[in-house]
Amino acid sequence: MIFMDLSKLPDPCKNYEQYINYIRDGLIEDIEERYGIQKRRRMSINDFLAAVGEPFILDEWDAIFHKAFMTERDKEAYLEFLKGLLKNQPYVELAYLTGVLPIAKYSSGSELNMFAEYSFMNDNVYDAYFGFNEMEVRQLCDELGSLSYEDLKTWYDGYRTSDGKSLFNPRSVSQALSRGVCQSYWAETGPMNEIADCIENNVGEVREDVVRLVAGIPVEAKINGYSAAERVLDTREKILSAMVVYGVLL
Repeated sequence: MIFMDLSKLPDPCKNYEQYINYIRDGLIEDIEERYGIQKRRRMSINDFLAAVGEPFILDEWDAIFHKAFMTERDKEAYLEFLKGLLKNQPYVELAYLTGVLPIAKYSSGSELNMFAEYSFMNDNVYDAYFGFNEMEVRQLCDELGSLSYEDLKTWYDGYRTSDGKSLFNPRSVSQALSRGVCQSYWAETGPMNEIADCIENNVGEVREDVVRLVAGIPVEAKINGYSAAERVLDTREKILSAMVVYGVLL
C-alpha cells in the first residue's frame, strides 16, 4: 500500500512548484527504495507506478488549498496531478482520500469524479468507524480514571451517526484523557480564527445566534457542508455551517 501525506511541505516552500516537486520526487524515491524499481529519465510517473500496482491512501489531500501562495491556476494544476496519478490507471486497485474539503467543491468537472464522498454530514455507511462511541469513551474513563464520562460527554459529544447515536471527537477525547483536563483541543487544529472573527464582528448577526445556543435556545439554519471550504465566511449560513463541520456546534 502506498501512503502519501500531502500536508507535508519542503523547507522552504514558497510556491506550488516547490511543493509538487517535493511530493513527486518523494514518491519516486520511496518506491525505488521499497520495490527496487529504477525510474528512467524520460519515464512518466504513471508508467513508473504501473510496475508497482498498489492501493493508494492520500492523507490530507486538501491541505495545500489553504496555503497563501496557491493561485487558482495552481489548484487546477494540482487537481490535474491527482487525476493523472489516480484516474483510470491500471495500477490503482483502491484510492482513499482524507481531508476536510469536499472533492466536488473544487473538482467541478471530471478530474476526480470517480470518488464516492462521505462526511459527517451525509455518511450512513462508514460513520460508525470514525470517532469514539459512548461505550468506548466509558471504557477509557474507567481504565484511565483521569476524567469522568459526564465531563467528556459535555465537552466532546459533538456528532451523531446516521441512526442518531453519539459520536465523540477522538482527538479531543484522547488529549483530554492524556492531560487530565477538558478544553477545546479540536479548535487547535482548524481555521478557527476566521470563525472567531466572524462572531466578534457579528457578521450576519451570528453572535446573537451563538448567544441563543449557549442559553439552550434552538436556532434554525440551512446547513451546507461545503461551507467549511469557503475562503470568505460572509453570511450567517456559511458561518454556522462551518462551525458544524469543524465540530464547534452540534
